[in-house]
Amino acid sequence: VQYMRDISAVPEASARSEIRRCIVWPGQATAYKIGMLKILELRRYAQTMLGDQFSIRDFHDLVLAGGSLPLEILENRVQQWVSSQQQFDATVRRGPYGVAHIKADDYASLGYGEGYAAAEDHVCNIAHALLQARGETSRYFGAGANNANVANDATVRALDISGQEAEMDIIFLKQPQVAELCMLQ
Repeated sequence: VQYMRDISAVPEASARSEIRRCIVWPGQATAYKIGMLKILELRRYAQTMLGDQFSIRDFHDLVLAGGSLPLEILENRVQQWVSSQQQFDATVRRGPYGVAHIKADDYASLGYGEGYAAAEDHVCNIAHALLQARGETSRYFGAGANNANVANDATVRALDISGQEAEMDIIFLKQPQVAELCMLQ
């Protein structure tokens, strides 16, 4: 009690009450300290990731709005919030052979642009695989080198597996942005 009075400006009754609480409920102070350290760690993470976009008020609102949460869930909420607050500015332009050229002012935006271009490429790979499975590759991409697309289409038709495609692939391939991006005719 005397130590608390020496290092803080609390009255003796408050110091006794605080000491009694720590004796009766020893894990509470530890739990509070662990929570405090985690919140400070999450704040440093958010400040690092958001830079000038970081708002201490918004961070406090986020932490307090969830009420009493397990620290793992709080960490997930902060990570999702940081992701939603980040703003990236990148321009992705495709060259005549489909190679992505990305222009950005910072590394974070460049990474975003690279991810976006990779996602576009993945969509094209899916579209191509669906066309192969349906036996329609040559219809969209021409005969191919040494008539490879024609041969693949003939094999698929001979195996009669083209009728087994899911309805989703038809919907997927008919999306105008997929057709334009993957240069489907």
